[in-house]
Amino acid sequence: MPKRRFKFSVPALNGAPLPPQGKQVDYRDTLEPGLLLRVSYGGSKTFIADARVKQPDGQWKRRPKTLGRYDPPHGLSLADARDACRAWRGRNTGGTDVIAAGRRAAVEHDAAPTVGHAIKRYLAEHVPALSARTQYQSTSLLIGSKRNRELGVGPPTILSAFGDTKLRDLRSKDVNLFLDAIVARGAGYNANRTHEVLNHMLKWAARKPIDESVEHSVASLWERFKQTPRKRWLADSEIKKILGVLDSAVPTDTAQIYRLLLVTGQRQNEVLTMRWDELDFEKSEWSIPPEKTKSHRQQIVPMSFLFRQILEHRDRSDGFIFPSSGYRGRSSKSGCLTRSSLSHTHADVVAAAGVEHFRFHDLRRTVATHLGELGVDEHCVSRVLNHAPKGVTGVHYNQYSYRDEKQRALEAWSYKLMWLTGQVPPAALISTLHEMGFGKPWRARPWNLEQWEQDAGTVVPLRTGASS
Repeated sequence: MPKRRFKFSVPALNGAPLPPQGKQVDYRDTLEPGLLLRVSYGGSKTFIADARVKQPDGQWKRRPKTLGRYDPPHGLSLADARDACRAWRGRNTGGTDVIAAGRRAAVEHDAAPTVGHAIKRYLAEHVPALSARTQYQSTSLLIGSKRNRELGVGPPTILSAFGDTKLRDLRSKDVNLFLDAIVARGAGYNANRTHEVLNHMLKWAARKPIDESVEHSVASLWERFKQTPRKRWLADSEIKKILGVLDSAVPTDTAQIYRLLLVTGQRQNEVLTMRWDELDFEKSEWSIPPEKTKSHRQQIVPMSFLFRQILEHRDRSDGFIFPSSGYRGRSSKSGCLTRSSLSHTHADVVAAAGVEHFRFHDLRRTVATHLGELGVDEHCVSRVLNHAPKGVTGVHYNQYSYRDEKQRALEAWSYKLMWLTGQVPPAALISTLHEMGFGKPWRARPWNLEQWEQDAGTVVPLRTGASS
């Protein structure tokens, strides 16, 4: 009977005797404890690593592991088999049942939350606290807009790309490939917005934590697409074209929204959701609550002459100044006109006016640019637009509202808009502007040089001092 224990070597393994038909025999290596060579009656030879682990009841149990076939020159070599056996037994040192632990890990992995689960919780627990616009954008990027979901169309979403992936298995390279593909389609701006939402969702999931093994966002390393800041604004001639076609190109409410956007310089959503109880005609101001502003700061917008003129004949039976008139028998959930209602008609305005590359947000840039041209200082322009203050002093210490400065700026802008559209400013407005200090600096402005001379000579004398 052949020896079952001997020092393994290539000649010895090659000459290992075969067992009887239907049987198999195990040979043990005397140099590497636990290394076996299992030989079948058909001649196949397989390396096996043998280890013992202690069970909870104190009993010891064999835990063998198949390493690979010995089939020179293709199979597992003797040297590699010894290394693999040593590693296997090392992992079982102290009685750890590696196979059982592996099975437990597999079960735990199968039960681990997916990215889709994290998205579901993020939408339910975090997104509802965001502004309406941010809710819509986040939801659209995460799972798609309601319309796209119903029709099964639209670009890939974060859910469609990673929904079935375990949160712990998501890798930076996966995120990078997804976002780079969006950039490759020519949607760099959308790639940046998608990255913002995905990165914030993953950070939020790590803070909860939804999966304790995930401690950071794997999306934080993506290099954002470098956007070119938009600089489009409307010149005098373009403003006249836009205002000249509004009444014929769009419904009355939509035309008045365009005018208010241009007169006030406020954001589209703030104008769309404007309510009568936000207006104080005695104080002559519009108070926008913090929850509606992008900076989460209350914004006081003084009413200029044109502001009052636009609203003075509107029906006040509804809480909203621009209530939803309904579409196919249905009104918007908010009860007021929505961004989509404007988007449907914007192309008609652009075509009728013959003004190219014009977007809604360009109106804010237009207001800021023309206020600067009127001599309004940049800090006051920033306050008119309700940009968040910068620096410790602006954020924490300077609580001045700049209400009077904003009033002067918007009245001056109202004056210029009236002349651009062929309206004659009332004497009271011109007198007010003179008292505010607008006078000589305007003499060089080509848009009102001739009329200013007439105002100064026949309406109210040009004051010196404050206007110099």
